[in-house]
Order: sequence, then structure tokens, then C-alpha cells
Amino acid sequence: MAVPARGRVPKWCSGTCRHRAWEQARAAASGRAAVTVVDRVVETVRTETVVQHHRTTVPVAVHPASAHEWARLLEELAVGLDTGRVYNRDLPVLIPAANALIDALERRIQRR
Repeated sequence: MAVPARGRVPKWCSGTCRHRAWEQARAAASGRAAVTVVDRVVETVRTETVVQHHRTTVPVAVHPASAHEWARLLEELAVGLDTGRVYNRDLPVLIPAANALIDALERRIQRR
């Protein structure tokens, strides 16, 4: 409701609201309706949800540069298998690769 810069503060937002209030007050005074007009300030609480987005970068070793990095990655794989972070559906892909790694290690040991 726009309040003028000078003069009285309007009690009604429009003529329609003023007329409806008059009708309700008249009906309440005659006993035809159990309505009383109450002039009061109503405060409401508005809840706002704020969503914050966070980005996290995770370093991924594409090609380990040393034996220590390879060992760390293999240990992470073992922990992932033990804790269930590697799914059973991924095992058919991992088993042949692990077998190839074991075979390569055995060939390397035998050559010494």
C-alpha cells in the first residue's frame, strides 16, 4: 500500500476493502454474523533456504612416477576392496588385471 508523503496515513488499501470492512462491521453489530473487525499488526516469519555449492579438487595420479607411488595406489586399492568402496560389479575387470600383475612379478623374480 502506497503511503502519501503528506496527509493522513490511509486505513484501507482500496475502496473495496473499506466497503467489505463496513459490511462485516454492520453484520456483526446486527448479530447476523459472528465477525468482529480487529485492527492489529500481524507479523509473519519467512524462512529462506540458502544452498551453497562447494567444489573440491581431488588429485588423481594418472601415471605414478615411482615404485612408492605404485605401492601407495595398490594399497589404496586393497583398502577399497576391504572396506567395500570397490563394488562387486567391478571385480570382473580387476581380477584379470591383478592376475597379470602377479604373473609379471613372478616372472621378474624368476629372472633374478
